[in-house]
Amino acid sequence: MSAITAFFKSEERLLPSKVHIEPVTSSTIASYRRLITLLLPIRYPDKFYKDSVANNTDSSLARIAIWNGGDARVEHQTTSQNVVGGIQCRLEDVPSTPTGERLLYIQTVGVLAPYRQLGIATLLLDDIVATVINHYEKVTLIYAHVWEANTDALEWYSQRGFALDKEVLQGYYRRLKPSGARIVRRRISIEDHLAAKNHGLTSGAEEIVPGDGGSNQPSNTQP
Repeated sequence: MSAITAFFKSEERLLPSKVHIEPVTSSTIASYRRLITLLLPIRYPDKFYKDSVANNTDSSLARIAIWNGGDARVEHQTTSQNVVGGIQCRLEDVPSTPTGERLLYIQTVGVLAPYRQLGIATLLLDDIVATVINHYEKVTLIYAHVWEANTDALEWYSQRGFALDKEVLQGYYRRLKPSGARIVRRRISIEDHLAAKNHGLTSGAEEIVPGDGGSNQPSNTQP
């Protein structure tokens, strides 16, 4: 299944105490599901959401950004403990590698519009990379599909060290025109491992990965 990303071109780190990241649980799955439905142009099957809560420990690969309270920088003031963003990934084995190498595939990532440009999507990405490094072995690369027309998402990934495949996968997004997708890839680096050792991402800021409504445009990682 492809993923989709919703976000704006730029972001900045601000008010990290306002945001924290945690696994999706049975108590937050309804809010997470509403978030994904609102942001993304595709309907995910029930199995996707069952996978979201299959593991609610620190090693979970389905995580949400919780915004604690309102702020003057945000257009719509909200009450505390709001789910404003999320990311979900899956691990994939690489059969051809005798060492058991695995890949991390970004299925979806997004942030609500009022909370974009605060660095939340990057925070979610950093959190999931640290989670993989700290809890899983032999994961060497992260990748995602991005809608070919989603230049904001392609730029966002590029700025975060992802390489863009030149080839366009035609027909990947059957409901969109154009219908092609590009794959973005990034190897997990020594810098990622060093950052994971000091992992304390309990707050942050944000952005979104596009869906098909409004300014949202699809991308596979969603980021």
